Amino acid sequence: MMEKKKKKKKILKKKMNNNEVIFRSLGTIQRSEDLESRNIEGYAIVFENYSRDLGGFTEIIHRSAITEEMLLNSDITMNVDHDDSRMLARYYKGEGTLELELREDGLFFRFQAPETALGDEVLYNVRHGNLFECSFKGIAPKSDITRYRTEDGYIQEINNITHLFDCAIVVRAAYGSTSVMSRDMESAQEQFEEIKREVDAAEAEKAREEIERAVEEANKKILDDLDTLKNDFLSEIK
Repeated sequence: MMEKKKKKKKILKKKMNNNEVIFRSLGTIQRSEDLESRNIEGYAIVFENYSRDLGGFTEIIHRSAITEEMLLNSDITMNVDHDDSRMLARYYKGEGTLELELREDGLFFRFQAPETALGDEVLYNVRHGNLFECSFKGIAPKSDITRYRTEDGYIQEINNITHLFDCAIVVRAAYGSTSVMSRDMESAQEQFEEIKREVDAAEAEKAREEIERAVEEANKKILDDLDTLKNDFLSEIK
């Protein structure tokens, strides 16, 4: 699980109309000590923890981002590397071979590895520590994404996820060489450029407003001083 960090932040919100696809590798798999069990479990999403560097920015998903109502209306698969042709289990509106549990610290999952070649392969690699991280794919409204810059860099906060499509056991948690992970990297880079543009524009607008306010205050002071001098002068010549 990723280390929680405190970040001094200067929040600059901006509302946007469309949605953003989130393609993230954030969760962990918990290895079972029972070698007879085919159970695989862990966290697909971890709440209130900053991610690793996602290509110029870090991300945090808040506890409010996932709701029971959203889960109970979802069709979510557990795949390998987000590949629907490599499905291991499925959650459909609260039922199925994939168990999902909304906890305070994240979205917990559990399933039994199917007795198939893929299931055996995944189970072997989980038991031996070759596979240990998870990911998810979903959609968050951009109006529910907060972006800002701190002394440590750009931050993106996810406050609401409206759709969750899959959870996945991934080979590389950040950006790997598979086509899915390549899309993940491209998506993150595009998001970083968007975050940078948005925050920089907001900061520039804020600076412009501060300058205009300072100029206005300076002009007012000059006028007040002139009025004082004028009144003093008129008083002296009377």
